[in-house]
Amino acid sequence: MSHCDMKRIEALRQAALQPVISYDRFYLRFFERYAGNEALGPIEKRYADAYTYALSGIQPVIGEHELIVGRSPAPLSESEAARWAELRRTVADPLGVAVGQDSHMAIDYETLLREGTDGLTARINEKRATEKDEGKRAFYALCAQCLGAVADLADRYADHACALARACGDPARAAELDAIGAICRRVPRHPARTFYEAVQSAHFVTFCLGMNPYRYFGMQQFQLGRPDRYLYPYYIADKKAGRLTDDEAQTLLDCL
Repeated sequence: MSHCDMKRIEALRQAALQPVISYDRFYLRFFERYAGNEALGPIEKRYADAYTYALSGIQPVIGEHELIVGRSPAPLSESEAARWAELRRTVADPLGVAVGQDSHMAIDYETLLREGTDGLTARINEKRATEKDEGKRAFYALCAQCLGAVADLADRYADHACALARACGDPARAAELDAIGAICRRVPRHPARTFYEAVQSAHFVTFCLGMNPYRYFGMQQFQLGRPDRYLYPYYIADKKAGRLTDDEAQTLLDCL
């Protein structure tokens, strides 16, 4: 990227005007697992088990023009849709979980970018080691389990990007896909080091947050908060190091 890539952005904009957004495969896997894991006991443990299982089944999707990756896979087949409709009627709807005010909020992106999910997991494990309450210790373990599932999905995106790069006949796009693979191997698992990594990490975790099975009727509406604040240090550092131009930064933000 040597300039603001308007051709790329226009292609992505046209695709966004006719979106194919379906998280139903995640919900199908989640509630199939949830319906069969009653022996695990508490709802939190059943949730973490089903969430990890559902996330493990998401197939990475990287579009032709994408630089920032992480989006919904293809819709369900007719038979899968029928299974999901039955699970929705018999399992999802009766749960009746009161979700409360869990939309239109932003997470602590500064901490995510500074520590990565592995750093957050280490923090959780430290609290777990000193916590005397058994219920809280169990809850911390489940939090770490779900963060691990997010990082594993990023690793699969890295594998997919590298496989696409090897099969790509366009050297320029192959180089982009290799870069995407390296970045997804790094974040959100580890701290972001560059502006590109920071943008990718923020998006990927928000993407995963949106797939809340208790809001299967509408994607969870987490927001990006103040990216002008938490991305700015990475932008300045990259500019000073000569790793990033304003046009490149603009292209990444437009992709976001």
